[in-house]
Amino acid sequence: MFAKAAKLLYPVIELLPDAAAAKIKILIQVLFRDWRYFQRVGFPHAGNFAGAIPDDWEKGFPGLDSSSMEEVGRFLRKIRTDLAVNCPDLPDAMFLVWRKMQQENLLLPPPPDRKLCELRKRYGLDGGAESLVFRQGVALLSEAMLRSLSGTYFVDAGAYVGNYAIPLMEYEPECLFAFEPNRRSAATLEANMRRCGFDSRRYEVHCLALGENFGHVAFDDSGIRLDVPGTCHADVVSLDGFFRERTSVPVGLIKADVEGMGLALLRGAAATIRRCRPVLALACYHSPEELFGQYRWLCENVPDYQIRITALPPGSGYELSILAVPKEGRH
Repeated sequence: MFAKAAKLLYPVIELLPDAAAAKIKILIQVLFRDWRYFQRVGFPHAGNFAGAIPDDWEKGFPGLDSSSMEEVGRFLRKIRTDLAVNCPDLPDAMFLVWRKMQQENLLLPPPPDRKLCELRKRYGLDGGAESLVFRQGVALLSEAMLRSLSGTYFVDAGAYVGNYAIPLMEYEPECLFAFEPNRRSAATLEANMRRCGFDSRRYEVHCLALGENFGHVAFDDSGIRLDVPGTCHADVVSLDGFFRERTSVPVGLIKADVEGMGLALLRGAAATIRRCRPVLALACYHSPEELFGQYRWLCENVPDYQIRITALPPGSGYELSILAVPKEGRH
């Protein structure tokens, strides 16, 4: 109610001298505790893109449809804005300008809507729309495609505490293989799957990271980042290696949000993808390598896939996802 009243007052405030209007706007935001508009924090991975966004970035996505190109362009503009705003030389007087840009260009994640709130309550999770509502883009597939996934095997790479795994169980996989390298998150994931009442034969939780080859990784636990060295340790396996003794398993879906290791995961899953022709839902917002590299890899290695790229939520979110579907569909 107070927020609505403030919006009604804004046209009147704009009639005041600039200095007075600015002070009143700041006061209103502080009173309503809308603290997000006063922090110089943006997308946490923006720094990974510093100096790595070419002016002709469109050339990195040959054959991509126009809608997807718009989503990628919108994402890259947000990244460039974040990099500029977080420059230490930016004067404090620019805060109000930054706030206006956030409002007009949706540079902040949208507030939870009713559906997201309902899903958080239903699942007992505090995930965002990208996971609980859109499920890394899987929810955007056609009804026929979603039905075809039933009875296949799912891979949830970067499962965290179940923000994707639990909603994905609604598509009735034969079994879901969840990979989460953080031990505490993997234990919580296991507990959440039990709490939701899933048959233990329908899922497996593996405290492993997925990459191109077998190995070991030491990562930063504070941000759950595998691309930053840290004190947490996990073994790394490839999906091809994991399924080597499971060649009869029909993998229908690979969802991956693996903190910058997306390209390595694809390289380590090449045989599985060619054999099973799964739907791919791949986070691609952590780094230029993940964004440009995954698309290039798919075009070169599985060219008979239909690929689109969407923000989650579409048109406004920061979390960009590649959604790749075999052209022949699934049978």
